[in-house]
Amino acid sequence: MMLAVLFAFCGVRAESGVLCVLKQKSVDESSGIAVSHRRSGVYWTHNDSGDGPNLYAFDEKGNDLGVFALEGAVAVDWEDMASVRIRGSAYLYAGDIGDNGSRRETIRVYRLLEPLARPGKHVVKSYETYTLRYPDGPHDCETLLAAPNGDLQVVTKSFDGLCKVYGLTAPKGSGSYSLSRLGELQLNDNFVMGRLATGGAINETGTRVLIRTYSAAWLFETANLKEWFRSKPVMVDLPKEPQGEAICFDDAKHRFLTSSEGVPCTVHYVMDPKTR
Repeated sequence: MMLAVLFAFCGVRAESGVLCVLKQKSVDESSGIAVSHRRSGVYWTHNDSGDGPNLYAFDEKGNDLGVFALEGAVAVDWEDMASVRIRGSAYLYAGDIGDNGSRRETIRVYRLLEPLARPGKHVVKSYETYTLRYPDGPHDCETLLAAPNGDLQVVTKSFDGLCKVYGLTAPKGSGSYSLSRLGELQLNDNFVMGRLATGGAINETGTRVLIRTYSAAWLFETANLKEWFRSKPVMVDLPKEPQGEAICFDDAKHRFLTSSEGVPCTVHYVMDPKTR
């Protein structure tokens, strides 16, 4: 059953600030961010279109902890990433899901075991590639969600704020897969940039979902990840960023992290409103 929900502003202000400024100058269009599940205090990001299939590791002081290139992968328009621990193993997901013109017949998601972050340039030769097709034609999309059981979701982006949610049961290795439409939600904002979904994340326990726009984040509490968009969210104010497109949970430190396109790349933190 598909559901469209209209949300009005109910903004919450939480403590926020600058976590770090990345010393890796190659990160000039940070479009996704994720927390490491292998090493505390380590985080990952990637660039938007124009870069290669590279993942960048850094710490809380912005120190460069390595560039990891996926050998043979394609970077048409990487827009979001995720990190998940599944049965004791830490994984990273990179979403080549952007499609400004809504012309791509398929999109891709890459999954790899999280490398050990360390300075230098490294090549990742082993990873899975999921080639995904929408059931109703191409969509622009900048939000990739990965659940603790390996299920995937993508959330589309449109100027009217209508976000369509598509899902895929945990893939069984590289291959082509068809997405299923799960539902939709409406992000209301008088400011058009506040209606554009630019990133998202699921927390470690699979009970919370974040969807961000250029100006705010929407926090959903849920008991069922296949229906998270049915719940009424809380809007959380985000720090001002030139072009904020990335967000992730940092559950161990009771906060969210965000990043933006631009050089140098500044990573902000927002304390979880539930911990206030």
